[in-house]
Amino acid sequence: MNSSPQTVLERRKDRRGVLALIGAGGGAAAAALLGGEKRARAATGDALIIGQSNQADDNHWTGLTAKVDEGPTLDVMNTSTGLAHGIIAHTYGVKSAILGESWGEGPGIGIAGASSTPDPDGFGKGAGTGVSGVSGSGTGVSGHSESSHGVFGGSSSGAGVLGHSDSDAGVGGHSNTGPGVSGISESDVGVTGLGRGRGTAGVSGMSMGIAGAGVAGAADEAGSTGVVGKSTNGVGVSAHSQAGIALDVAGKARFSTCGAGTIPQGENSKFVPNAAVTNVSHITVTLTSNPALRELRWVERVPGSGFRVHLTPAAVLRPATSFTYLIVEPAS
Repeated sequence: MNSSPQTVLERRKDRRGVLALIGAGGGAAAAALLGGEKRARAATGDALIIGQSNQADDNHWTGLTAKVDEGPTLDVMNTSTGLAHGIIAHTYGVKSAILGESWGEGPGIGIAGASSTPDPDGFGKGAGTGVSGVSGSGTGVSGHSESSHGVFGGSSSGAGVLGHSDSDAGVGGHSNTGPGVSGISESDVGVTGLGRGRGTAGVSGMSMGIAGAGVAGAADEAGSTGVVGKSTNGVGVSAHSQAGIALDVAGKARFSTCGAGTIPQGENSKFVPNAAVTNVSHITVTLTSNPALRELRWVERVPGSGFRVHLTPAAVLRPATSFTYLIVEPAS
């Protein structure tokens, strides 16, 4: 059962770490927290007084040291359901307002953010944002690592990392020696792109280097595909070049509109069903067996149904004649 914010606050008041964090004059400050007083006065030294503004002299900093085996060193809670923050930090310099460091030998975290619920098992299960970064002209969130990931995002059901921009790339990647953006999936697509606007691309690639590729796809195992393009009503893959070769194929090429058929013995024509045929389709037919004294006469298009291959008529010597065909569409 979920606890109320007040119940959680009472539970946290009992932690010994609270008393260790008050500093010199901790008795009076602790009384303000535990006894509910609105103001507290420091007995000696520079104390952090709860419930009022505190200000240090120039070039003086406030240190806070405690040894807590379990639980936080500093626990701050705002039980208001309004728009107030739990902790807010400001800086006028070029450094960060909050700096988090992890000095442990294990995989510690410098700064962690979680959206949680008040119940004991609600850590990271809230509906809000765990960590949010906002900037007017700089970087919203910056991550850097000497030997591992600069920024890592994980999700159980949504996107591990989601990027959004009103005028530029939602997610941008840059690398001096490796891939700018790399995507790996154990059971689905490594990288997927969606373009919703008219004329937009789901994935766009550009290469400025000599002999480079704007978009490169590779498949190491038999039966896998390096690059896949799909469309329900539009173009699956579009290739365009102003002065060079738009499409360069090294190896075998396969088309679903390429096939084979046979004109039966004694016949001079054969209908080939194929719904891809339009009234402007270019249909190439090649006879692959001896037609005797006949020749290919013409190809009759039946839009939406297929096409019929006609040979020149012959009264005799009409053997079964095989052929292959290729259906392509002219440029609009």
